[in-house]
Amino acid sequence: MAAQQRTQKLPHTEDLPEKTRKQGNGLLNIGIGMCGTLLFLMFLLNVVLPWWNWLQTQWHYGDMHVSHFDYHGHHFIGEVYRGYVTVFDVPNGHPEKSQVFLLQSAPDNTPVQFETRDVNNDNIPDVIVGTDGSSIGITFYGTKDGVYSKTPPENK
Repeated sequence: MAAQQRTQKLPHTEDLPEKTRKQGNGLLNIGIGMCGTLLFLMFLLNVVLPWWNWLQTQWHYGDMHVSHFDYHGHHFIGEVYRGYVTVFDVPNGHPEKSQVFLLQSAPDNTPVQFETRDVNNDNIPDVIVGTDGSSIGITFYGTKDGVYSKTPPENK
């Protein structure tokens, strides 16, 4: 029996069958990568960018650059756009009689301020329009017809 064991050869590494490695499916990896990228882009477009837009708006005066003012049946909308103050006068119930006034220059995103006062002592209130931090103001003179204009009534 000992002679038999001596005659049996031990297997060499060359004689052993090679183990085959399982190869992963490349398309599966590509698909997982595409799904991950799609989820990242959806998160970026639906969460990060709206948040960043909101944050930038808050840092730059928010919606303060558009001012609203209601007075004696008129709705005034003032905004600073591209360096100029633009005021829209919309009479309540008569939008076809709206007026647009282009006023002095001002820095962008500066709030427009409205004030009422009888400037020319005719017992008709006038509206003074200015910007925050500016000493320059424009007066809209009120008339008996309920119309506002940039020229005083006696100069018409």
